[in-house]
Amino acid sequence: MGIAYEVISTYSGKKIIYCGECNKVFEYSETLKKFLDAYCSNVQDMFEKLGREISENEIKQYHDTLQQYINVRKEKNEQFCEKQLRKSQSSNPYTTLWLNVSNDCNLRCIYCYGDGGCFNKKRDLIKIEKVDEILKFWLKKIDLNKGKLKVVFFGGEPLLNKEAIKRVVHYLKTEITKDIITDFEITTNGTILDDELLEIFATNHFHVTLSIDGGKEIQDIQRPFTNGKGSYLKVTQNIQKMRKLRIPISARVTVTHKNVSQLMQCLCDIWDLGINNIFFAPVSTENSDLKLTKQDMNILLEQIEKLGKYQYENIVNHKNIYLTNLFQYGKILHQNALGICSFYIPEVLKVDINGNIFRCHRLIGNDKFLAGNVAGEVNNLKIEELEAAVNKCSECTLKSLCIPCCEANDYANQNVNIPCKEFCQLQKAIIIENIRLYVQIIETLPETVTQIYTIK
Repeated sequence: MGIAYEVISTYSGKKIIYCGECNKVFEYSETLKKFLDAYCSNVQDMFEKLGREISENEIKQYHDTLQQYINVRKEKNEQFCEKQLRKSQSSNPYTTLWLNVSNDCNLRCIYCYGDGGCFNKKRDLIKIEKVDEILKFWLKKIDLNKGKLKVVFFGGEPLLNKEAIKRVVHYLKTEITKDIITDFEITTNGTILDDELLEIFATNHFHVTLSIDGGKEIQDIQRPFTNGKGSYLKVTQNIQKMRKLRIPISARVTVTHKNVSQLMQCLCDIWDLGINNIFFAPVSTENSDLKLTKQDMNILLEQIEKLGKYQYENIVNHKNIYLTNLFQYGKILHQNALGICSFYIPEVLKVDINGNIFRCHRLIGNDKFLAGNVAGEVNNLKIEELEAAVNKCSECTLKSLCIPCCEANDYANQNVNIPCKEFCQLQKAIIIENIRLYVQIIETLPETVTQIYTIK
């Protein structure tokens, strides 16, 4: 029968075994490898299979330990499904609001999945009356036991609608008691900032995620204004304004055919701007000039281990720069958490400018994923959906760490539960690098583990 596992070497050459069935890392040994290759749930059968190679005492110890870990993982999955189902059906499920305030954008990024910010709909901004309606709906259904709420602004370009942002901040300050903290996040191209917005960001727990693809050349090619002019200069000027006010900033990089071979340089160019945390994602497009080819994917995969080593060296040298792709799965491993797409998280309310509720912010405008409207009812998650999410890809060695992207799956296969081949290929390389980096840090820098790998 056997059980799936990965043999991984750390940067120092030490070999470890990662077992996805129980989400645990073990020191490598030929004995353990033989045991995993022959594993079955009945220990007596294993005595017969391995009795000549491994002592019965060792077999029993391995079997009991592994079975305990597997049972814990299975119980965790079951508890998660039950909890999320209860949350979905409760009258107060929400802690987070993803609010699209703009179906328009002042840039024309050459790869935009949102059709220039309008999501294949009419270009428009959310009306203040609709903002109030959405906030009233949300506040009636928030989970006050959490003690903390979050609002995420996105679009299009959300800063085109400054009045909506101001309204949300003011409304929540008025309606939420002081003992409940409200954090704000915004995903923006960073080209529209004035003193009033900077003041709002600096005084209201805002975190800014900046969409930027690298240095001047690649940024101006991939993310031009509507008139075709480059956006790099304006973005970098606004980065410095935010840094002066100590507004937290992270960056999101889109990897295309045009910048994949320069990814390391793109990341370094952004780190040099004073942005310490960067996340990258491959482009979703059928444009042959931008889509990653097989050769591009190979180039990207080759860079993953180099980036892992570079990240490790920066930690050793106390340089405060991070590629978050290389830590998100290590955090899941460290805390034995579950990797799950927000598509299946009922605590998050995702709303468009018309009050329509969607299962994913990247699927806004796709009516197949319309879950209701703030003026009416919301379709609850079904237990079958949750079970499919946590029991995903049963044969994959990395299933316990992977966070599948429902949008990528649907884009590739018109089904959120059928993995996108290219996405899987990249995910596997990134997850393995997460494990390698995590184990290396435990081995050589144990004092930093809690700080780096605690999920916040």
